[in-house]
Amino acid sequence: MSWTDLPDLTELLLRRHKPEKIDGFIPTAPGKILHQLQLVHPEGLGVKALAQAVSLSPGAVSQTVQTLVDVGLIDRSTAPNDRRAVVIRLTDEGIRQIHRHEAMMNALLESLIAEAPPEDRAAFHRTLELGLAKARSEWSERSTAASSD
Repeated sequence: MSWTDLPDLTELLLRRHKPEKIDGFIPTAPGKILHQLQLVHPEGLGVKALAQAVSLSPGAVSQTVQTLVDVGLIDRSTAPNDRRAVVIRLTDEGIRQIHRHEAMMNALLESLIAEAPPEDRAAFHRTLELGLAKARSEWSERSTAASSD
């Protein structure tokens, strides 16, 4: 299981620490964008498609993308099949930063349940996986229904 499956729990975990003092910290919206580009669309996406994929407004994604471009985590380039369109992709530094962030968040998650007996930790992981599978299935069904309207 990865921290990226647990955005709400991530926020709660971060409240235990001062995020700006944690090496590798990426705020939620930029994290969603970076992970979407890494895990789902490594070939890149335009702003509108990226906004839809991460459930944020195009304006919020556009501002966040600019910030991520400024710090060198993503790159904007002209789409090969349409010179008017822009494709957003991760840079090598963006990939490295995601890996640092994942390691940090996974450590925070493990610290949350570290004192529980191993069988309870296993049950916690199984329960979260079942809940996430159900939520993803429902989301997929809703997305499919909405696109067919």
